[in-house]
Amino acid sequence: MSGGSTSFDRAAAYYDETRGLTDEAVRDQMSLLASELHGRGRTLGIGVGTGQVALPLAAVGIRIVGLDLSEPMLRVLVEKGGAMPLPVVLGDATRLPFADGSFGAGVARWVFHLIAAWGAALEEIVRVVRPGGVLMFLLGSYGTGPRAQIQDRFNALLGLANEPVGIMWGDVETLDAAMAELGASVRPLPILTDMEAQPLSVFLDGIERNRYSWTWRVPPEDLARVAPEVRAWAEERFGPLDGATSHTFELAWRAYDLPATA
Repeated sequence: MSGGSTSFDRAAAYYDETRGLTDEAVRDQMSLLASELHGRGRTLGIGVGTGQVALPLAAVGIRIVGLDLSEPMLRVLVEKGGAMPLPVVLGDATRLPFADGSFGAGVARWVFHLIAAWGAALEEIVRVVRPGGVLMFLLGSYGTGPRAQIQDRFNALLGLANEPVGIMWGDVETLDAAMAELGASVRPLPILTDMEAQPLSVFLDGIERNRYSWTWRVPPEDLARVAPEVRAWAEERFGPLDGATSHTFELAWRAYDLPATA
């Protein structure tokens, strides 16, 4: 961690296996974002990671600069894109290494729940996007589906508080209020949906192997101790764990328009 921000160094090799969207959802997401970002000049993507959002945007002509705290994640992005698919910067979202008004827009997906000082990160991205620009944010989600219920079960058995280090999952009211304090006006966008169809056994395997950021604070022996009980509980509740358990979840992007004059 750096300044209370969670680094994904350890997840770089497997991140895309455990967190991603269907091809259809990627296309829908890119269409939504590109319609907002075209013609605005350079866009800053904070928490760019392995480029799941940035690479498709670059492919449709968006001039995006990616910033991330994790060098291993940025290396994966470059390897996926080939040579230098887009400019990338190793840096902390709470201390952006850019001058005021350097960008026409900013994008952040599934980032602010990982930053303890998320308010400072908002102030920084507002600072580096020029007046009249737009910020596109998608908060980390949690939901109520089988995966969320399994995580809740682990947390209950381990005695963990089910809270992120930063802004609470899906808490758009708090985000809207913070952005209003910074002078931005909120503009809700059409909500996209995607289908999670991965077998629950794969999700459980990932938990036991410490592949999710919420498990990194748990000693491996503690995960191993409660895993059999959680597996038995999940099988009784959801049926065979090797079968695909489809669950629909939302992608609720929000646009924040900055005033035309500072």
